[in-house]
Amino acid sequence: MAAQSYQRIVTDLENPDQIKIVTAATSRNRLILAGPGSGKTKTVVHRCAYLLRVERIRPQSILVCCFSRNGAVELRRRLADLVGLDEVQKLWGSL
Repeated sequence: MAAQSYQRIVTDLENPDQIKIVTAATSRNRLILAGPGSGKTKTVVHRCAYLLRVERIRPQSILVCCFSRNGAVELRRRLADLVGLDEVQKLWGSL
């Protein structure tokens, strides 16, 4: 993986707590609970990108649950901006 891609996924976060979550071991599931405006969506998007690009996890092995359609649309848009539309289509099937 290119260093530039890793930088966009991990280093650009600038928040140590987010970096810790994004780069955590894949041996356990993760639940992110936080208040409004705390960066939950950004953390989930970057975690998905990390799993896809760095850990090379198959898209079919990733499950992300959203409570609203708007949340899911926003998550897809941000992930497509970060890893590309092809990866997102593999994760969601189609847009």
